[in-house]
Amino acid sequence: MSTPMIGEPMPGMEQTCLPVIGVCVLTYNSEEVILECLHAIERSLKDVSHETVVVDNHSNDCSASIVERHYPEIKVVRSRVNTGYARGNDLGAKYLVERGCKYIAFINPDVTVRQDTLANMESVLSEHSDAGCVGGIAISNGRVSKACFRTEPTFG
Repeated sequence: MSTPMIGEPMPGMEQTCLPVIGVCVLTYNSEEVILECLHAIERSLKDVSHETVVVDNHSNDCSASIVERHYPEIKVVRSRVNTGYARGNDLGAKYLVERGCKYIAFINPDVTVRQDTLANMESVLSEHSDAGCVGGIAISNGRVSKACFRTEPTFG
């Protein structure tokens, strides 16, 4: 069986049950920050059909167990080896594509999203079918962090 394209259901899944946004959080020894990250994601998507997967990249701590205990509805994929950043995210993306998610957000465990961030990203992608991806900006102390871009961004 071939893997469906993003937004296409797996055979046998009803279109009305598909999550719109899939969120992949790749962890590696992230037990101190993962719960705050997941709480922010769930708060941001409370009114949006979504599914979250946490991929544990062979952590030495209790990251995966903490997620399973506090968020039993979230799928946890435990990698038997540390596959690196890209392959770890690929594991999560594959799961979310198989679940039929239309959009996928990759969020690091040390990130806290604002309440409307993910819904706003979904809205932009829905309105601009020519856009392949959207990204957020890092805010530190109430200001845009220069670490999140190489050149001054343009808005418009």
